[in-house]
Amino acid sequence: MAFDSIIPYAAAADLSAKQYFALKDNGSGAAAAIAADTDVPVGILQNKPAVVGASCSIKYYGVSKAVLGGTVAKGDLLGPSATGALVKRTVGTDATRYVMARAGAAGVSGDIIPVVLIPVPFRAA
Repeated sequence: MAFDSIIPYAAAADLSAKQYFALKDNGSGAAAAIAADTDVPVGILQNKPAVVGASCSIKYYGVSKAVLGGTVAKGDLLGPSATGALVKRTVGTDATRYVMARAGAAGVSGDIIPVVLIPVPFRAA
């Protein structure tokens, strides 16, 4: 049996503007935009589903592109902001926010960089 690093989800809304942003499970098994920086991420959206129920390709491990929500250095640990863009996380400083990736390059807010995804997000406590 082959395994893939993509989780298939149905879109809970129009997610066409969320390509390369972190998404969450809406609790009903559909993919939804991150709404708070404390939401548990399931991975990074790879495509641009434009209607409710459309197929989402969500990468949960391996290397992905990701949109940044702040300045990061190569190697920084990253987690989702309230918009789903990835921002720097410092382990030991926050028990309510998640780490889901490591930066593969430096960048600033709005940049799309490669990231190495951590298969099981963990709290930055």
